Amino acid sequence: MKASARRHERAVEAKPEVTTSSFWKTASSGTVTGFALPHVLVEIVAAHQAGEPERARRLYESALPLLLFEAQPVVGLALRKEILRRRGAIATAAVRQPAPTLDEHSLAALGDLLGAIDVETRA
Repeated sequence: MKASARRHERAVEAKPEVTTSSFWKTASSGTVTGFALPHVLVEIVAAHQAGEPERARRLYESALPLLLFEAQPVVGLALRKEILRRRGAIATAAVRQPAPTLDEHSLAALGDLLGAIDVETRA
């Protein structure tokens, strides 16, 4: 079996109830290619480093719906730029072709999600 297939197999076997605490304890490392609320990631790491795993978990779980929504293939960049536009960080959420623009359904879903999550979204 190829190494990439073994990694995929392990990922599929991973338990979905991974918590922030177990995430950090397993020495997970990697990159987040982008997130429109980087201050939330900083807060999560700071809470963990301060020995506040429950606070880190709550922050992570609050941000997780947006992290997942924003990480969608194809439209992720457009979603991220729209969030940054709504925060006042950039003037336009326009993306270059061939990237698709967001449709009204996606914009409404993003608005609903931003209204429902318990994280600071203002710039």
